[in-house]
Amino acid sequence: AARKPMFVVPGKVQEKWVEEYSMLFPDAKILNMKMTAASKHKELTMAQLYNWDAIFIADHAFKSLPLSPAEQSRIYQERIEYFNTMLENFEDLLDEDQAISKTAKTSMMKRLEKQMEEWETKLRNVAQSKRLETDIFFDELGVDCLFFDEAHFYKNALGSAKAAKLGISANKPSQRAEDALQKTRWLFSKIGYKNVFVLTATPVVNSPVEVWHMLNLCAPDLLKEYEIENLDNFINLFVREEEKIVKKTNGEYRSERVVAGYYNLPEMRKIIDEVMDIKSYDQLIGFYKDHPDYITDTHGKPIKGKDGKPKVLAPTFKRPAANTRNVIIEPSELHKLLFDDIILRANDVLACMKDRQCETRDNFLVITGDGSKIATDLRVYDKDFEGIDRSYLKLGALVESVASSYTARSNPAPSYAVADMYGGFFDRPGRDRTAISPPHMRSNPSHIEVITSRGVVKEKDGYWVVWDSKNERYEPLHILKDKKPEHTWQEGIFGSEKEASERAKTLNTQWEHIQASRSNPERSAIRNQIIFCDWISLHNSQGGSFHQLIKTELVKAGIPSGQIAIINGSIIGTNKDGSDYAVSSTDDKEALKKDVQDDFNQGRYRIVIG
Repeated sequence: AARKPMFVVPGKVQEKWVEEYSMLFPDAKILNMKMTAASKHKELTMAQLYNWDAIFIADHAFKSLPLSPAEQSRIYQERIEYFNTMLENFEDLLDEDQAISKTAKTSMMKRLEKQMEEWETKLRNVAQSKRLETDIFFDELGVDCLFFDEAHFYKNALGSAKAAKLGISANKPSQRAEDALQKTRWLFSKIGYKNVFVLTATPVVNSPVEVWHMLNLCAPDLLKEYEIENLDNFINLFVREEEKIVKKTNGEYRSERVVAGYYNLPEMRKIIDEVMDIKSYDQLIGFYKDHPDYITDTHGKPIKGKDGKPKVLAPTFKRPAANTRNVIIEPSELHKLLFDDIILRANDVLACMKDRQCETRDNFLVITGDGSKIATDLRVYDKDFEGIDRSYLKLGALVESVASSYTARSNPAPSYAVADMYGGFFDRPGRDRTAISPPHMRSNPSHIEVITSRGVVKEKDGYWVVWDSKNERYEPLHILKDKKPEHTWQEGIFGSEKEASERAKTLNTQWEHIQASRSNPERSAIRNQIIFCDWISLHNSQGGSFHQLIKTELVKAGIPSGQIAIINGSIIGTNKDGSDYAVSSTDDKEALKKDVQDDFNQGRYRIVIG
């Protein structure tokens, strides 16, 4: 149980988290911390003074919340002891490994010693820091539970010289990961090893070592139990190494220790399964089959099908079949000449590296960057290539593919906005976002216009409009006919059957729209497309970006500019005239991104570039 849980999420989805949490728990007390200069102190004060069902904060803002100097000193001292122990064990480890050269051993030892010196410096600095009266520290907020979304980003907190040497860990610790680790350690010191949860769809991006980092964040007691709390011990137990001859950038060859594979994987999985709840797509489908949700009527009773069995609400989320298409573009003679020049430049740099008296302004970073630009689009490489035939350019192939897909489905956007994208989840009892009720039961029925005949209703004449709760339909009923038990509501009296029928038809249409707003249509009325590509500056930022170049070409292909949105650091969405909206320093970027996402889901934008 938690009294004040905090959710640390990527800033780009913070608003989405708040929205969906509110849908699931409409009565929850939620604090959405934007942490802007104007709101930061107020939000911290509110977080400190009151209990909340959920506090949401972006990961970059979470990093800006320091621990108190006393807690920082305690943690820094622990880090120094950690590296002392690692250095002592590492000397024995290096002596046993004859494959590592003496130079490599010295380099690894110096790297560890340097990291320990950095922690000693931090300890001295925090001891000399002074606290201001307005300071509110993380450990004073009363947070007793932490959730980390996209937890695979919180890696490389504790350095390991051996992991860095093998290329499976960074040389320097990640500040974001280190900050999160310090705060979880503080929480564990107060409540024990519980109430820290990490969420990820990609637990192993590059290597199983990343799993160790996540376990170290949420379950260090488990690592200690298996004596792998030290990353080097984990590597020794599960990582298989081998000697490999590699070619360096200066053309020389040297021997290096590299990762050749992994072993003891069943044992590793056993450790992981103790704390990780892993669900695959097939497992989720199986869960709903084993635990079906029955469709109920307005009274909560199961509705039976023609076979007499209760109707089951089947999960509507489906894993789409992948349709991958690779487009191969043959290089033009111009491309071949430019790449020949790239090779010549690379050879010149290699020759210059061997000649210590040689000087050159060219380097491999610039060369590889130019090669990437040439392969992407010649106009990205040099503006003088404007007007070159598009048939052999990547951008030309991209635009043709997007434009053909855009016209493949000519249906217009929906006439009403679909309220959610969550399948039938909110149709289940107890999970309603708001009560899904017919128009006459809505809490704010201002949209219902009662139309009755202005003529005098003669005796024994006229019609009701009644609600049939069994069939969930509105229908006309003569006033002299007896009402059935399922007729739970009436409106009228209407002077003729035609008027009553028209009124019933209007209400039935409104009811259909309300029902449709709580479930996805089987097929989208439109075909939305997302273009993922790097942001590349054109002509030293004088010509905009590659994103804008793509949009320009798509507009030339006949796609309205107002249906194309760009999301990057400087542009988010469009103005009313379809031009790009340039973000200012006063804009809430995350709110703008959410607006673009919502407009994309509802069909206003057909293409998003980011």
